[in-house]
Amino acid sequence: MIIIMSNFGGDQLQVQRLMTLRNVKRSRIATYISTAMIVCFQLLCCLSGLVLYAYFRNCDPLTSSSRPIHSADQLIPYFISSTLGHLPGILGLCICGIFSACLSTVSSSINSLASIAAEDFIKPLFPKFNVNVFHIKVMSLFFGVICIALSFVIASLGHLVKMSVILVGNLSGPNLGVFLLAACTKTANEEGVILGLLTSIALASYLSFIPGRKTDPFLPLYNECPSFETIDHNTSYVSSFSGLQNNTNFMYSNASMSINELKADKEQTFHISYMWVSCLALFTCLFIGYFGSIVISFFRGKSKDVSEIHLSPIRIWFSKRKLKNNDVKSQKEKEEVELQMALTSSDRTTQEENSFIY
Repeated sequence: MIIIMSNFGGDQLQVQRLMTLRNVKRSRIATYISTAMIVCFQLLCCLSGLVLYAYFRNCDPLTSSSRPIHSADQLIPYFISSTLGHLPGILGLCICGIFSACLSTVSSSINSLASIAAEDFIKPLFPKFNVNVFHIKVMSLFFGVICIALSFVIASLGHLVKMSVILVGNLSGPNLGVFLLAACTKTANEEGVILGLLTSIALASYLSFIPGRKTDPFLPLYNECPSFETIDHNTSYVSSFSGLQNNTNFMYSNASMSINELKADKEQTFHISYMWVSCLALFTCLFIGYFGSIVISFFRGKSKDVSEIHLSPIRIWFSKRKLKNNDVKSQKEKEEVELQMALTSSDRTTQEENSFIY
């Protein structure tokens, strides 16, 4: 959730695409449509997980003796090859879809890296240097080579989905915190926000890559797998199940895990799931950034006034509501003072009339 909010609110890729539209109205429509599609995509991912669990409920290919796959990232490709591999063109169509989606994201990412490097680093540091399209292309090539080199490093770190969530979450939480501080508060200043950003990134990195941290074990599953066989589909060898029905003719290898084997390690000081690191980083950035800005403003002096054009509409609505309540309160206080003055004046007039009569 935090990663998606950060992508829509503070991601260079998303903002860069929205800026290509004609006006703000079209950008909002595109955001609404994209949000609906993201929700559908996440639901399809959950449905895929349920289908995989139902299909492999009696046979875990990760712990079977045949060991057809070696990582959880290979479950969906293995499922497709097992169930649809006999249909010509299906595997190639899946590969084309994966590469198309990957190239689209990678090209936008490299373009964003080159644009940010030119606008935020090269131009401020070298104002006399004229950056043109050729220089942008050279920087894109440079960042592309770095991405290719890092892909081999990331592939050796283990579970790709887990590592992507960790790496993206460690930056998405603090990034979202910075944008929320800028859009929802008038107290936040540059120094306090930078302090919150660096603190949250350091904390998230420590929790994700804490020394001596062990990998999370899988939940206990049954592994009553039948024998595997390798079949040939169009001169391509694809490992598949020969069957998942419970049959006495199959040789079962029962390697189900006991729940007692999943006890927490007592040597670990604390343990937090990698799914919660981005959330913790977000609140750390908000807390440190907000109160750090208050302390810095106290020692530095009065902070600068923030224009409403830079604030969130929700923040502006709360400000106007608060201002309206203050105006109503001031008006009531003014009326009470005028009424008190009128009563005092009336009492004085009455006393003067009484003294005149006497």
